[in-house]
Amino acid sequence: IGVLEAERQVFVSKQEAHTAKMEVLQAAEEQARQVRHDMEAAQKKLSAIEGKRTELRMKIEHLKDNLWTTYHAELETVVQELRQFEINIEESKVKLDDLRQKIDQMGPINVDALQEYNELKERYDLLSAQQNDINESINNLRATIAKLDGETRELFSEAFNAIQEKFKEVFSLLFEGGRAELVLLDESNMLESGIEIIAQPRGKKFQSITLLSGGERALTAIALLFAAFLVKPSPFCMLDEVDAPLDEANVTRFTRLIRKMSDHSQFITITHNKRTMETADALYGITMEEPGCSRVVSVKLREAVTA
Repeated sequence: IGVLEAERQVFVSKQEAHTAKMEVLQAAEEQARQVRHDMEAAQKKLSAIEGKRTELRMKIEHLKDNLWTTYHAELETVVQELRQFEINIEESKVKLDDLRQKIDQMGPINVDALQEYNELKERYDLLSAQQNDINESINNLRATIAKLDGETRELFSEAFNAIQEKFKEVFSLLFEGGRAELVLLDESNMLESGIEIIAQPRGKKFQSITLLSGGERALTAIALLFAAFLVKPSPFCMLDEVDAPLDEANVTRFTRLIRKMSDHSQFITITHNKRTMETADALYGITMEEPGCSRVVSVKLREAVTA
């Protein structure tokens, strides 16, 4: 029993020693893991530093190139000159941020802006000169139009008054009395004004031509036509079926007026009225003696009556 107890105690002692060694070993392993972790972190930092160093070296080279390209200056020379000045870093950062914001607001730089400006300026000057020429032409045209309007109003007023007087005479002659007038509907704008014909045949009241009978309207229109013709006569006049709406008495007045005016102008009248034909100096008609074969027939009445 004593031997077993001694062996058990030895075993327990060895077991405790082994446990202590295992704890030391685990602590060493944990320390080794921590060391490896620290080494890996340091390696990562070293790699980051090397990358940053490379990046800074590239930036420095880029800065050198920009300084030389833009200002033809060496970076070392610029650094030496800057060391002579005291720079407030915080204020410089604020100013730098402000400048960056302004640059961002301005947008990208257009290197062709000066050339585009010169082209647009040249185009603008050309268009401005053309616009001035057009405005001057417009003003000249307006002045010419105003002058022509004044002359036209004057001529129209003279012609209107002359026709008005002749219209009164011819109307009274055709109707054997009565009176008639031409009335401007808008005297302030006579060039665009309408004209109302007011007539009063003998025995009727003064009224618009639209209220007259068909024969009276036709005779009034003939009076106005001849009034205009008398103001500005021509050596030749053609009338087509003008006497168609007239009764026999009015046809007589119509032919009497034509005969009177034929002393100064030649009249050709297309008519089917026998009374009008009797007034003519010569008759020209179309006859068809055979179907499909027309022939012109003419008779000089004055010579036929004399013969």
